[in-house]
Parts: sequence; C-alpha cells; structure tokens
Amino acid sequence: MASEQKKDVWYLDSGCSNHMTSNRGIFVDIDSSVNSQIIMGNGSIVKAKGKGTIAIQAKEATKYIRDVLLVPDLEQNLLSVGQLVEHGYMVHFEDNGCKIYDKRDGKKVMANVKMEKNDLIVTGSDEKMVYEFKSKMMKRYEMNDLGLLHYFLGIEIQQTEGGIFICQKKYGETILKKFKMYGCKSVGTPLVVDQKLIREDGSGDVNASLFRSLVGSLLYLSATRPDIMYATSLLSRFMLKPSRIHYGAAKRVLRYIQGTLDFGIMYKKNEKLQLSGFCDIDWAGSVDDMRSTSGYAFSLGSGMFSWASKKQQTVAQSSAEAEYVAAAVATSQAIWLRRILGDMGEEQAEATTLMCDNKSAIAMTKNPGNHCRTKHINIKYHFVREAVENGEVQFQFCKTEDQVADVFTKAIPKERLDYFRLKLGVQQQSIKGQC
Repeated sequence: MASEQKKDVWYLDSGCSNHMTSNRGIFVDIDSSVNSQIIMGNGSIVKAKGKGTIAIQAKEATKYIRDVLLVPDLEQNLLSVGQLVEHGYMVHFEDNGCKIYDKRDGKKVMANVKMEKNDLIVTGSDEKMVYEFKSKMMKRYEMNDLGLLHYFLGIEIQQTEGGIFICQKKYGETILKKFKMYGCKSVGTPLVVDQKLIREDGSGDVNASLFRSLVGSLLYLSATRPDIMYATSLLSRFMLKPSRIHYGAAKRVLRYIQGTLDFGIMYKKNEKLQLSGFCDIDWAGSVDDMRSTSGYAFSLGSGMFSWASKKQQTVAQSSAEAEYVAAAVATSQAIWLRRILGDMGEEQAEATTLMCDNKSAIAMTKNPGNHCRTKHINIKYHFVREAVENGEVQFQFCKTEDQVADVFTKAIPKERLDYFRLKLGVQQQSIKGQC
C-alpha cells in the first residue's frame, strides 16, 4: 500500500488505536477543532490537530477512510487494524503478510501488505527443550537463530554465570545526540534538591513538542533506569504548557544520564525467588494541588524489576493517610505480581513483605476498627486490609534512611541517591565491553 512518494506509504499497525497521518493534503474533509494528545509506543507524546476523512489509492479504486487523526509530528502514516474492522473492512493475516478486504464491496481485495519480520525471544530453563523448539521453528518458518539474547527493543543484555545485566547505553547516547547534549558536563543527581517545579513559574514558554519528545524519550529510558523514574514522572506533569524552567530541569536529567550512561540493572542468580517490596510517599509534595506522590519498587532478591512513581488522585489530610493510599497501590501491584509468578511456576507460599516507614499507616492496614480517622478514605483503598488478613501481603516497618522507595517520591541528595541506587540494583557495568 504505497506510492512512489514516502509520505504516501502507510503502515498497518495492530497495536495502534487510531488511523494517523501527518499529510494534510490527503484529507477530503477535516475538523480542525479536534485536538488531543497521543502516547506513542516509545513513550513520546504527540498532538493531534484535526480529524477527518482521507482518500487512499487502493488496488482498483480510491478508498475513503474515516476518523483519521492529523498528527503533524508523526514520521509514519499508520492504519489501525481495529478501526479498519470497525468500519467494515476485513484484515486477513498470512505467514508473510496480510490482505485487506472491503466487505461492503463484495470482499474485494483492497491491498496486499507485506509484514515486517520481528524478533522472537525464546526462554526456558531446559536448554535441550529450547534447542528443539528453535530447530522445529526454523524448519517450518524462514528464520535465523541469533544465539544468546543480547539486544531487544533498545535494551542491551549481557548474560553471565552470575546473572543478567541490562542497560540502554546506546539509546541514552541517541537521546543525548538528538537534543545536542552528548558530551555535556555531567551532574550527580537528576533533579536539584528542594527545587519545587510549578505550572505557572513566569519563566516563559518553550517548544511543547520538543519538551514532550524529550520527556517521552526519558520515560522509555527509565525501563532500565529506575533512578530517573521520579524525575521523568514529575516532568510529565507539565506536558501541556512547559516553561523554560521545566525544560531546564529536563536537560539536567540528560546531564545526569551523560555521567551514568553505562549504568543498568544487575539481576543476580538466586536459588529462591522471594517477592518483596518497598512503598513510600512525599506528602503534599505537589505545590500546584497539594497532592502526594506515591512510589513503590519490587524485587525477587536482587535488582528491582517493577517500580512506579505517581501522583495520588486525592489530597491526603495526613502523612499516615497518604502512606495508607500508597500501601494500597503497592498491595495491588504485589497481588498482581504474585499471580504472574504463580503462572510461571514460582508460587509465593509466604506473604509478600512490603517495607513502610510510617507506623500509623501500618496500624491502619491491620486494625479494621481503626476508628473515624479512616472513614473518609475511599473504600477502594481498604482492600489492603483484606490482603493482609488473607496472608497475601504483610507490612514491616523500616527506617526512613533505609526506605528505598524514597527515590520515587522526591529529589534526594547525591549521597542518598548513590546508596539507594545500589539497593535498586542499578550499577555501572563491570564486565568488559559494551553493556
């Protein structure tokens, strides 16, 4: 489905929720009042500036496709499989491609699409079984065995007898070069300690598309860099109208990345995979709306593999209440992870321990009669008590200086960041060669 001009090439995407194009010239009608934000697969955010009907030259005639978004910053034209089906087309997938039929026109073939081949990861604890599976797949399909996994979706992997190290050094270099920061002077922390970012700071506006692209790239980089998760989550709050101060804060994260390019997460080999986690808050840390920030992290004995930093949906009236809400969010994640591990044959026989540095919040998870001070808390958060009673999770007190999840809730000094970074499993690659 392509013409001689690159701008007329269309990519069929099964994961895309909307048809999208940057070519305004192919619209036969367009509603320019439609404005929305779209999160792309790599985490970047682009803006749609219209919606309408386009004309595409198919095999035998011109086809008109409705509900297409105009996205000026889009590099490729995308057709959504889901939308095609909704609007009367039929997409039939085959081994090396697919055909698009117009059911309204007697099922005539609208287009033949050659599918792009993707990498397939094969994992298993039995090497013989993995080898046999690969052999059978290569006999049936046109494919190559690339050996031990070393690169996938921008993530670099090194496997050793002691464990697995993952990082995104090449991707980090790409971001630095894209924003002309490669080789810049590095800093020791992603954010300035005690600097409070606000929506209206009076410093003047900057290019919003450029800012969104930068923050989106940093969000994707945080897949192996939990130490920048809070910084990128904080910056994403200012996507709508970024200022010079916001952009300066984002560039500081790049300077931090410059000094830690070859850092990643080390997952050490363990005999027993025991799920455990940390949860913490920064009470009323958001100056604009006085909401708290929740953070959690989970590990199976070495490096963290699941983490998050997110502003709470409601204003907490006390630090204990904010901690309780964060505990509920962490409990929900713990239960989900326990089920996933169970499906993988790693049943968690013992309760998952969650470390919390607020004794009042821990008491609230155990005492259903903990009075009127908790009556106003949304009922959706009280399921944490049920999880404790069922033996799925247990909360344990830890000192604030040992609270690893602190790194997901606020900007912290370099000494504490270095300490927590090691606790997260984030370290410099010690093996020779590229990470």
